[in-house]
Amino acid sequence: ICTANPWYVACQDTICTYLPNCPPQWQTVTIHHLLTHTSGIANYTDFAIFAQIETSNLSTDEIIGLFRDMPLNFPPGSAFSYGNSGYVLLGKIVEQVSGQSYADFVQNRIFTPLGMADSGYDIGDMSALNGTRGYAGIGVPALALNTSTLHAAGALYASAEDLYRWDQALYSDILLPATARARFFSPALSDYAYGWKVVGRQGGRFIYHPGNISGASTFIARYPDQQLTVIVLSNIEWVNAEGIANHLAQVVLGN
Repeated sequence: ICTANPWYVACQDTICTYLPNCPPQWQTVTIHHLLTHTSGIANYTDFAIFAQIETSNLSTDEIIGLFRDMPLNFPPGSAFSYGNSGYVLLGKIVEQVSGQSYADFVQNRIFTPLGMADSGYDIGDMSALNGTRGYAGIGVPALALNTSTLHAAGALYASAEDLYRWDQALYSDILLPATARARFFSPALSDYAYGWKVVGRQGGRFIYHPGNISGASTFIARYPDQQLTVIVLSNIEWVNAEGIANHLAQVVLGN
């Protein structure tokens, strides 16, 4: 998104250019705002009702219906507030512009070209994980979350090896041209870029993102100046994946 034809869209375009029946309060929200969590759109996974429906099966439009009529929490671009609503909308925009489902688009544009055979889109029943399950603690099964309630905000899965293939592709023009990659890693408010936190560490840039969901804790850390990537995936949700990643980086970098 925001990169190359034939699915080119401008990051400063209002999202209402691409979303049907766009509510009035979204008229000044741009794709850039969604990517950087600065849209002001309420985060539906924080709603009390989400605890009642997170094991249900929801369509993308049903997810969007949970927050489309809510007022903005702040004027777009004026503050940072991490939330999943924006990335569900980004997935919907991908579908509108490409004419494909989000699952097919990611498979055709990323997973297949990069040979990511152990990655995909979980339709909600976790069958793609071949029986692997998550835990809330040692021997304590986690909530059986239905990932259809997350769509583009959290329904993808991948192995550590496949994530590394994706990571390495971001050093080349395979997925994104250099100009797009520069924008991809350029932080806005609260050091947040397009899906990444970008700060200084170890004498260079430190690019990272945590992931937490029912039954899983993850962390990916990129040290591009040292050509180092650390990926930690755990199926125990309380594991300190960030702490493990930081320790492994220190072992390699020696400081």
